[in-house]
Amino acid sequence: MDADLQDPPELILTMIDKWHEGYQVVYAQRISHQKEGWLKRFTAYLFFIVFSSVWLNLTSLWIQETSI
Repeated sequence: MDADLQDPPELILTMIDKWHEGYQVVYAQRISHQKEGWLKRFTAYLFFIVFSSVWLNLTSLWIQETSI
């Protein structure tokens, strides 16, 4: 859910309903990015590459520290 309300806020209620059904993790993913310009899609792509890399490195460090 973007902070700038690009995603419909009414999805929050659907996600809360799923949480009440017993799901521990609830997330949403856009199906289409066709209305966004190429620059927005490219910078989002770069962000997720960096974010995923950092997250994987931090998670692997945490697993190594907790398994010793």
